[in-house]
Amino acid sequence: MTNKTTMRMTYVSSRIFHVFRSRAFRVAIGILFVLLGLDVAFPFRPAVQSGTLITDNDGKTLTAFLSPDEKWRFPMRIADVSPVLIKAVILKEDSRFRWHPGVDPLAILRAAIANVTQGRRASGASTITMQVARLLETRPRTLWSKLVEAVHAMQLELHYSKDEILEMYLWLVPYGGNVEGIRAASMLYLGTTPDKLSVAEATTLLIVPNRPTSLRLGGNATHLRRARNAWIDRLLEHDVIDRAAAAAARSEPVVLARTPTPRQAWHLSVRLAHRLTQRSEIRTTINGLQQQAIEALTKQHVNRLRMLGITNASVIVVENATRSVVAYVGSANPADVVSSGQVDGVQAVRSPGSTLKPFIYAAAVDRGLMTPRTMVEDVPINLDGYAPENFDRRFLGAMSMQQALATSRNVPAVTTLQRLGIDAFTDILGKARVSTITGRRLGLSLALGGCGMRLDELTGLYAAFACGGTWKPLRWTVDGTVHDSAQLMSAAAAYMISEVLTTPSRPDLPNGFDASANLPRIAWKTGTSYGRRDAWSIGYNRRYTVGVWVGNFDGSGNEHLTGSQSATPLLFDVFNTIDRSQDARWLKRPSSLDTRFVCAMSGLPPADSCTDQVVDAFIPRVSPATRCDHQREMYVNPDRSVSYCTMCLPATGWKRSMELNMPPPVLSYMRAQGLTLRTPPPHEPSCTRVFEGDMHITAPVDGKTYVLEKATETQLRCDVVAPTDATMLYWFIDDVFVTATPSGGSIFITPEAGRRTVECVDDRGRRARTTFTVKFW
Repeated sequence: MTNKTTMRMTYVSSRIFHVFRSRAFRVAIGILFVLLGLDVAFPFRPAVQSGTLITDNDGKTLTAFLSPDEKWRFPMRIADVSPVLIKAVILKEDSRFRWHPGVDPLAILRAAIANVTQGRRASGASTITMQVARLLETRPRTLWSKLVEAVHAMQLELHYSKDEILEMYLWLVPYGGNVEGIRAASMLYLGTTPDKLSVAEATTLLIVPNRPTSLRLGGNATHLRRARNAWIDRLLEHDVIDRAAAAAARSEPVVLARTPTPRQAWHLSVRLAHRLTQRSEIRTTINGLQQQAIEALTKQHVNRLRMLGITNASVIVVENATRSVVAYVGSANPADVVSSGQVDGVQAVRSPGSTLKPFIYAAAVDRGLMTPRTMVEDVPINLDGYAPENFDRRFLGAMSMQQALATSRNVPAVTTLQRLGIDAFTDILGKARVSTITGRRLGLSLALGGCGMRLDELTGLYAAFACGGTWKPLRWTVDGTVHDSAQLMSAAAAYMISEVLTTPSRPDLPNGFDASANLPRIAWKTGTSYGRRDAWSIGYNRRYTVGVWVGNFDGSGNEHLTGSQSATPLLFDVFNTIDRSQDARWLKRPSSLDTRFVCAMSGLPPADSCTDQVVDAFIPRVSPATRCDHQREMYVNPDRSVSYCTMCLPATGWKRSMELNMPPPVLSYMRAQGLTLRTPPPHEPSCTRVFEGDMHITAPVDGKTYVLEKATETQLRCDVVAPTDATMLYWFIDDVFVTATPSGGSIFITPEAGRRTVECVDDRGRRARTTFTVKFW
């Protein structure tokens, strides 16, 4: 080290030592400690009340809510603001913002000289930080207030970075009335976001805060344009913008009117704002374009139905892969007070009608009770006083499960639920945390809508069909995660039911769609609640699941209200809007599903006598494996007038015959309808075989009262448990003979009001009797 270097270091050290010992340094240190003491004794940590912004998945505002103090004010980040605006704000308001500690001594000196020389208040010395302090805590404009603002400004500098302070300024800067902050002004006056502002728009927002009354947005365009262009020139002068940008900005017109406050996805916005109260911005999974289109479709659909007395509808769209809700329409018009448009139909609990039937059949498939071709009964039944009817008040005798589901027959669904077990079925729904069913005691009417259901929960259930039977909770926000799931049904059962629900030739196809090119490739199910109060249509394809409810929020019924004609047209319109390409790829067929030939009459694996066979889907080692017995071999005499058992079979004069062996309730109903059937002949009356066992009538139930609807001429089913050796049953009503049926058969009666008696006698003289009461309403 040279002597010169040593001397220089000695000199610098000496000067630093003298600075530390100087009075100015000690005063500065004293002031710093005083400020720190004041900060501890009088902390300045004001909480700013913010409004709530609900945005779509791209960050575009759907709905905005006022802050608790009734201000349009929303928080923002520097990264969300146009860089031109940031530079312009610092240039205009506080050019040394990045360097001073909250108070700018040079600005104070300049303002003091200007004010003294001109004899009036010609210039201010407020920094951006001081303005933030004033906006956070409003005070009268006095010298004392300025001193307090200066102290508060230095306190803010102690606890916040420069960018955070600038963000607060952009958050709080006034724009007249109850509009505060760049984000609120951009949204309400320019219909855009701060990061998408043009140079002209950014300059307009720059100049208004200093004169929010005379230069208010939406006010005098001439004054506003003149002031804006003057500042465009200054920005060009300071190289904030180039000449081309300046020329384009000067030619841009001035906004003259305030834009309407965003009101998309209103009901979802209210729902999330109430649930996520600590968040000032909620970014939803909503697709803004799809939401806008579906809101318009729903409004148009309800306008067409309004002349029929149907005033509202709700729609929810779920993206199957992520379970994200991409569209949510709570009502056709939230502002329609007359039709209770403020009600959120997506969350309203209503009777689901027939929409739970697919889940009942899927559960039955997984329990090995049936396959799509399995024969089910569609005949009048009475289950301890519960006598369900079909929508068309007709019965068809017998049909396959896929026919029963595609045509939405009520009785087969109820009998399938009875076989499955109510508790077993509600346990499945409980896995999906269905709030209206979990923990409640329900009956067989559950199959026909005898429960409450919400549109969002029902649509979430149907999404499981499109996803291999796996249920997951719906996602409402982009930062929401789905951790839990439940397997409601096997992938094979889900695929079977989906194939049934794609059947186009069915009674719930809306009028005019049978030959329409606009029929989307979807699986769907409709539902109509009792009294025609609710119309449902839920559909899905590989990409989306859509739920539609149509009705009146006051719960009134309407004769025109059905799932097929009121809700399904809107469902089809939604699918044709959100999935125009109609991807030819359908749901993936699971490897666990196989096919086999079954008897067309029973849907069971064919016996040797089954000549009419069809292809059916089945699950190996799960689906029914019992061979078909819809025909049985009997011993009969040559003219088939008498049948024999092994005890009474003669040595000669008999032959073997394949006889129909359909379920007795089906045979009984068909006979009651006057249909000609080739039923087995009666047993040889002289047979001396000893028969054992007791008889018991199971329906009508002894001592019960049955309340029937007089206008429909409801029939009651009479069932008896007879000994296995009985071949014929003879029925009497009020001691008057009515009919005879094969053993195990049932009859259907149309009783009159009052106390009635039914008696059944078999061909061996054993009898059973029941007494019940019939009333009409």
